[in-house]
Amino acid sequence: MKGSKGVHGTSGRPCLVFILPARDEAPVGGYKVIYRYADLFARDGCEVHLVYPHVKPELLAGVHNPFLRLKMRLGFLYRARIRRQFRLGSWYTFKGPVHRDYLFTVGQYLPFRYARSARFIATAVETAYWVSAMHGVAGSRGYYFIQDFENWKHTDGYVLDSYRMPLKKAVIASWLKDKVAEAGEDAELVPDAVDPAEFSLTQDIASRNPFEVALLYHTDERKRTDDILAALAKVKEACPQLHATAFGVEPRPEGLPDWYSYVQRPDGETHRRIYNQAAVFVAASRAEGWGLTVCEAMLCGCAVACTDAGGFREFCTDGKTALLSPVLDVDALAANVLRLVEDGELRIRLAEAGNRAIQNFTWERSFATMKAFLGIPDCAGEIC
Repeated sequence: MKGSKGVHGTSGRPCLVFILPARDEAPVGGYKVIYRYADLFARDGCEVHLVYPHVKPELLAGVHNPFLRLKMRLGFLYRARIRRQFRLGSWYTFKGPVHRDYLFTVGQYLPFRYARSARFIATAVETAYWVSAMHGVAGSRGYYFIQDFENWKHTDGYVLDSYRMPLKKAVIASWLKDKVAEAGEDAELVPDAVDPAEFSLTQDIASRNPFEVALLYHTDERKRTDDILAALAKVKEACPQLHATAFGVEPRPEGLPDWYSYVQRPDGETHRRIYNQAAVFVAASRAEGWGLTVCEAMLCGCAVACTDAGGFREFCTDGKTALLSPVLDVDALAANVLRLVEDGELRIRLAEAGNRAIQNFTWERSFATMKAFLGIPDCAGEIC
């Protein structure tokens, strides 16, 4: 962990400060995207900080006793700096000089830690409120990067109100741009991207075992993993030779059938191999900001059967690059998986078309759009 001491950004380089809602103990898709941008900006010559609060500002609002606040702060410093009980995640490897600042909280005077011209980027709904309350930031140096409609932990009204904060806004998908418009605001579209150096096609599509499928196992109800399991159980009845490989953050779930292989937190090589061994990738989200795993699977040559949910529509077109089914319709999802398993010509055609289509979503293009959104001029460095 690289801590902040004194004022940063005195070199004259553009200074970017990404405000994260919490620590990154486990891999999260949204954090991965932010980290990739942070890395690209750092390698392009900018000074980049990722800020993580130990205590969220709203939790301190009711603590008025200055002695108690001081005691809380000293307790944090003791545990974080001396006993090192609080650590940041190590699942992402930064290639550039990115500063990771783990602070007691994120208050209105946070900007004074950084250069006067520093840009502050909110990365989640609550952080939009934090950045808007910072001294001298809203309306000029405040930005809001929106990766999902975060109503799973807040009301719709709270999320829509965050879009009305005096911050410049960017979204990763068209459906989120529509959500921002519901709040009477506008946003720049900055699509997510995939990295062919990280995920690529290494096994011929036509030669794959059509009965091999892959999926992300996730405990978030919005991912609807239970729907995938139910759909694949139906396909298994028709195709006894079906085999599934699931991967996820948690240990192997209890009760997962023995015809499933399971890999916890696969490394890069293993992750690529899972995708390349599979003929079909299945996703059943009822809501999805973007859908990184589907992108990764397409880049590795999987034919995709997924739901017609949010971000999936940015790169999945039914019958052209994937087979889409209505959200929560297990029978329709099972029918689409079965079609791909039994119809080799259809599977190969969709996998090849999907692979070509997803290659249009490059980090070079997304990074150029993000630079323009943040008003960052060309820096001295180069992306390598």
